[in-house]
Amino acid sequence: MTLLYKTTPHHDRGFSLVELMVAVVIGLIGTMVMFQIFAVSEGQKRTTVSGGDAQQNGAIALFTIEQDVRNAADGQRALISQGQPLYIWNENLNAAQDEVVFRPVLITPGLTSDAIDVNYSTSHGLTVPVPLLNSWVSNTSPINPISLINIAGIRNGDRMAICPNLLLVPNSVCVLGEVTNVGAGNQVFFAAPPANYVDDDGQARTAQNNPTKGFQAALNPAVTADGMTLPTTFAADGTPAMAVAYNLGNGVARRYDVLNGQLRLTENGAPTDFADGVVSIRAQYGLDTDNDTDVDVWVNPRGVEALAVASFTPDDPSFLIGTPQQVAQSWLAVKAIRVAIVTRSGNYEKEIVAEPTIALWTNPAGNPVPGPSFNVLVGDARHYRYNVFESIVPMRNMIFQ
Repeated sequence: MTLLYKTTPHHDRGFSLVELMVAVVIGLIGTMVMFQIFAVSEGQKRTTVSGGDAQQNGAIALFTIEQDVRNAADGQRALISQGQPLYIWNENLNAAQDEVVFRPVLITPGLTSDAIDVNYSTSHGLTVPVPLLNSWVSNTSPINPISLINIAGIRNGDRMAICPNLLLVPNSVCVLGEVTNVGAGNQVFFAAPPANYVDDDGQARTAQNNPTKGFQAALNPAVTADGMTLPTTFAADGTPAMAVAYNLGNGVARRYDVLNGQLRLTENGAPTDFADGVVSIRAQYGLDTDNDTDVDVWVNPRGVEALAVASFTPDDPSFLIGTPQQVAQSWLAVKAIRVAIVTRSGNYEKEIVAEPTIALWTNPAGNPVPGPSFNVLVGDARHYRYNVFESIVPMRNMIFQ
């Protein structure tokens, strides 16, 4: 007997080499697409985040400058209107910041960015001239006190400007003392370092503005660029050359400027970085030419003048009249400043995304001074995105004077 066997064909299970290569190619294409989408998405995210940071820094910077400018000249109008320079000794710097002139806001022009100085008082009382009861000798130890007709509102830690009668003692300046104690007989003391004192808030402090050798010795030679000198003796009440004192409280003197993409805040001689991504500040003065409290014209700050008190003042002929007192009176016409802050994102874009010139603002029709602009340097600088924050800041203490 013959046995017949039926055989069935055997099929191998799996993928062929061609199928595997096709699958790999498809997978690579999908991976490339996903990475491209991720790269685009991540670039958009970086652009959004860096742009948001720039907007936040610019808004904070503008808000802070606005707050200070609104307070400008508070409690200092009498000193501003007299135009007397003030000698300020800084113990931290071991040097004098000579010829500080009380001006509400001072704009120092720069090649790519301006600097803005703001001054105002924080006195708890009225900042009015108080006559001296005794003659005060400035070339002796600062512990030599002054006696005032009235010491109301004076606290330990306050700064006081002691000034001669400018009309009767021409070409003279004021001096700034830091109050370390208020004693009997209406006496005010200016103890020198390293003596410590406790201010009226209970904080232990060391006087920064009282030199150990006396003001006259520390500030020697006491001649400023305008030929003004610090008197040896400040005359008492009852004499024609009577001296007066102004209580400035802690006295705020701040400068805002830009260095290496950082907005810096300088106070007490120590600059600190305040906001990054800021590449420029530009500002103009607003002048009220007809005394109706409205700004009639916007002008740029001038450069350095032969008369130091006229340097960086508004570029208006009234600020070039030849005496400090006349220049000081011109400041009463400054009612506002206009500020623009330019920020740059931190994300480098492959394409050029910035125009070569960015207009900061347009002045009203008929204004003879054009609005400033920010010039973006060629090359990599145009691969970043820029934002401009602009504001008109009224100086309420100048408006309500």
